[in-house]
Amino acid sequence: MSHDPNAAYYDAGGIETLDILRAKLTDEQYRGFLLGNNLKYLCRLNYKEGGAAAARDAEKAAVYAGLLAAALREEAPSPLVGEGLDEGADPPPATNTASPWP
Repeated sequence: MSHDPNAAYYDAGGIETLDILRAKLTDEQYRGFLLGNNLKYLCRLNYKEGGAAAARDAEKAAVYAGLLAAALREEAPSPLVGEGLDEGADPPPATNTASPWP
């Protein structure tokens, strides 16, 4: 299923383009891709005519910022015993895996 319900063409062939990129790029390359797309949408939104088009670019930038934050959290070390996660305690619940696209 497409991450962006407004653009189902990204998952033509049964796999989402972002999933292919995540699988094929290194962690650093993937984070760079996400950062670049975030910046692209932020930089161009002032040049859009009409509020709806600019708002859509702001929404897209927010999605890429969220995906970048999630990718950065994946590389963060787990909390140590005594630093928020006691030995034997259940880990925090997984984040929402629903589509990030508005």
